[in-house]
Amino acid sequence: MINDGAPVVVAIADGSLLSEAVIRLLQRESRWVIRVAAADQAHPGPADAVVVVTHSTRLPRLPGALVDASMVVVVPDDDPQWAPLTERPGIAALVSGTDSPEHLLRTLARVLAARGVAPRRLQLATNSLTAREQAVVELLERGLSDRRVAAHLGLSETTVRSHVRAACRKLGERTRSAMLDAYRTRRLGAQAAYERPELAGGRTIRVGLIAPASIRRNALCERIEQLFVFGEFVLVDPNDAASCTAVEALDIAVIDGTSPPAVLLAQARHDDEPDFRYVVIAADDASPLDSYLAGAAAHVPLGSIEAIGDVLARVSLGDCVIPEVIQRRLVTELRAARAVERSVAGALTSLSPRELAVLRLVSAGRSDDEIAAELGISSATVRSHLQRAGRKSGRRTRRELGVLGSAVAASTLGDA
Repeated sequence: MINDGAPVVVAIADGSLLSEAVIRLLQRESRWVIRVAAADQAHPGPADAVVVVTHSTRLPRLPGALVDASMVVVVPDDDPQWAPLTERPGIAALVSGTDSPEHLLRTLARVLAARGVAPRRLQLATNSLTAREQAVVELLERGLSDRRVAAHLGLSETTVRSHVRAACRKLGERTRSAMLDAYRTRRLGAQAAYERPELAGGRTIRVGLIAPASIRRNALCERIEQLFVFGEFVLVDPNDAASCTAVEALDIAVIDGTSPPAVLLAQARHDDEPDFRYVVIAADDASPLDSYLAGAAAHVPLGSIEAIGDVLARVSLGDCVIPEVIQRRLVTELRAARAVERSVAGALTSLSPRELAVLRLVSAGRSDDEIAAELGISSATVRSHLQRAGRKSGRRTRRELGVLGSAVAASTLGDA
């Protein structure tokens, strides 16, 4: 510890959404002195630990005052490309953006403890309530007693009080009244530049964020609530069966497109109810075409998250939102797909029936010897067919021929 007071933690930010979430998480912790600095700015004094948020395997160079501090690195996801960072000298821990906020806090506390700092009892840093906790809090906010809340939701009074304690923990308050004030302040603090949309009968839109519990989800949740006001906003964890039941009551879902369970959950609801609308928040390099073909009403790249308020307002009115930049990208992808189709069609018509049969087996993963045995020809003849097919179709590698063979398998030409 650099002094006799609270441990000093310097957070080095890169300006990303993940970076903002990590900083807000750390700044809620009263047990540490948190200082924030951008990677390209002078860093404030010495520290006991440094938290670096990075989207690159090239970490920022630390000034001399921070060289001796233990470093905790936060990366966007669990991609293997980040594994080499664990071998870098000076890095005490590696945390993924898909990890829970509590995991980051526990990791940082342990790193500080290893330096002789005695961490205080961990508190839940997330302010994300489950759908049931939110329902209990909203009824209490209206002045209902525990007994009436229990009767309204079909719960026992003991369960209601348990949900209240959980809400107090998550909102960082000790008493029920303080928790209700904090919840009310959070709701009233959300701003929108338009009136709250309503459904028939005056019922306000019920929106849910479908994403695994993680630092990334906290960041998305806070940003969405800043930009759009809902009648009801719930969090759905696609990995929690009990939480998934809340999807049935949603009017619109916002899903983390990087989470396959979240995508499958939204698509399943859309398949059962085609009028169900969902918005995909995806990585900047993800194809919007996949989202729209699967039934999404909108595709929002993570780098354009500021547009989520306007997108949700339009989706709530029944629109399918395709921004101009996405339209241009879709047109480009469709043109490329059409060109590939024409190329494949031309190649297929130029190949002999035997060459087509060989390609179909290549796409199935068969070796030359296996193909030869199945077709009753020699391995040398198989290789000869592949060479001719490659010349005719312009494919140079076995992998490219295998892709062409998949098109053969989907047609009747390879059955000759």
